[in-house]
Amino acid sequence: MLSAELGISRVTLHRRVGGREQLMGEALWLLADATIDLARDRYARTTHPEGTVPALWVMAEFRSLVAHDPGLRHLLTEEPVVAMRLLLDAHGWVQPRIVARQAELFAVDVANGALAPVVDLGTLSYAVVRLSEAFLYADTVASGTADLQAATTLINALVTAR
Repeated sequence: MLSAELGISRVTLHRRVGGREQLMGEALWLLADATIDLARDRYARTTHPEGTVPALWVMAEFRSLVAHDPGLRHLLTEEPVVAMRLLLDAHGWVQPRIVARQAELFAVDVANGALAPVVDLGTLSYAVVRLSEAFLYADTVASGTADLQAATTLINALVTAR
């Protein structure tokens, strides 16, 4: 479809972008990045109780948006192995970038005095993202149920030590 819209063959498209999985990985990252930005915009437009850590709120909203995205749900149902490889690979297209975005959000909170982490931001961000993934993709990875409230409760306790 995309190749037809661009007026090139599938082979040419894959050669230019490095293959189907690289194209899908980049597309998933662009969608994730835009979703994080949407969550940040929603945070800025709403009021929050005293003591709210903005990065935690933003990423909880991100998880909710991702969990309810019909396109991603379709990919997880139709191609679960490919989806997991693209989304969860520590050297892939999506996870390392989400970890980096999480660290950026935490860094702003540290600078603003909203967060005083007990470990470095890279380690904290990695832990938060991996825990988020465990809950977000529980139905695909472990035949479980995605429980966003449990994820938020655990992540908030991990980050704030409360």
